[in-house]
Amino acid sequence: AQDTYTGKVIQFINVFKEGGTAKEFFKSMGAALMNLPLSVLDSVIKGTIDMIFQVDEARSSFNKATGAMGEYNHMIDNLSQNYLQFGITATEAGTAAVAMHENFADFTRISKEGAESLTALNAKLAQVGVSGDSTAKIMNFFSKNLGQNTDEIAKNTENLILMGRSLGISASKMSRDFEAAIPKLAVYGDRATEIFGKLAAAAKTAGIEVDGLLGVAGKFDTFADAAETTGKLNAILGTQMSATEMLMMTEEERIETLILQVQSSGMAFRDMDRFTQKAVAAAAGITDMNEAQR
Repeated sequence: AQDTYTGKVIQFINVFKEGGTAKEFFKSMGAALMNLPLSVLDSVIKGTIDMIFQVDEARSSFNKATGAMGEYNHMIDNLSQNYLQFGITATEAGTAAVAMHENFADFTRISKEGAESLTALNAKLAQVGVSGDSTAKIMNFFSKNLGQNTDEIAKNTENLILMGRSLGISASKMSRDFEAAIPKLAVYGDRATEIFGKLAAAAKTAGIEVDGLLGVAGKFDTFADAAETTGKLNAILGTQMSATEMLMMTEEERIETLILQVQSSGMAFRDMDRFTQKAVAAAAGITDMNEAQR
């Protein structure tokens, strides 16, 4: 109990009593507080009490969820006190800490300062609608797959999620889409975020999902699939796509090439007869004609 904020307040009072300075201290504090309007004073007292219990609850919830046995209490205290200007409450700090502990593999291996810094970023991004679990998983990709340090992880995570601002994509959608794309884009290493950004921009322009574009690009992942797909498309469109070239391209390059090849046929996709549209869509692996037209 003495490790809780409430217990520390009691200890604090007892120390002042023993030192004989309690009367003078509380007298001066009381004089300062009494200069405030009663409504403001009431808010200060209520807010302080609420914060004390929120911090205790955040600590308790984190320790129950992770079995950390108080090891990260100090971190939660710091987050609660130092990031109030960002609108982060003790409860939100605790939630971010749980998300990091559960989804960021190196949380318990990096320094306490590093863990606190990344958890603070997690809590900040939660303020713009990004799931704490999603942020932690993206950080995990940068850490485990790319071997980045704490500063690099923080910088790249923030840049990736806020990249959507210039594209008109919400931070929450940007994080969800990247998390879903990681299994396919991880092979590109450091270029994964760049390629994802181009796909996200193309998907936004077309009004479809990134996953839909990745599905089309996936039709050229093996030589057999690339040969079959390009063969069908060349026969339908009268184009000269190379299976080998399509195989060696990145996902966003495949999408761009496919669009250009359809355009080079001399007829807009929407102006083709319905059978040709269906044939092109089927060859590209698209079953939704609405999506194919976009």
